[in-house]
Amino acid sequence: MTKGCEFCRCYADKTCELYQHIHDSKVPLEYTGGLHKIYSKKTLPPGLIIKKSGILGAGLGVFAAVDIPFGTVFGPYRGKIHHGKIRGKSADFSWQIIRNKKHSHIVDASDPANSNWMRYVNCSRTEDEQK
Repeated sequence: MTKGCEFCRCYADKTCELYQHIHDSKVPLEYTGGLHKIYSKKTLPPGLIIKKSGILGAGLGVFAAVDIPFGTVFGPYRGKIHHGKIRGKSADFSWQIIRNKKHSHIVDASDPANSNWMRYVNCSRTEDEQK
């Protein structure tokens, strides 16, 4: 099994010179504080758009409006941290974090007022969709 990316074998961390890290857009103060449902959309970096996904039942998705160079890294995925299990609609917007081969916590981005734009990224359903 390959460790890291197939090009340099690293984990696209901040020490690798091959990767360009794109940060969330700065959000005006009036949208912060967990009260505004459009907060997550306001964090979208330039060059990306959020629109209806072509994936049946997926809702919205994130799309590139410009070419994204190889080695571009987005993130982190932001949301509320939970240490238990999440069920229902919240699970659709959650990432389970594993550390030392054990469940560590869950990042729940179901609330658009307390998450970032990455909640709208849809995972590929097949290997062909990753190309």
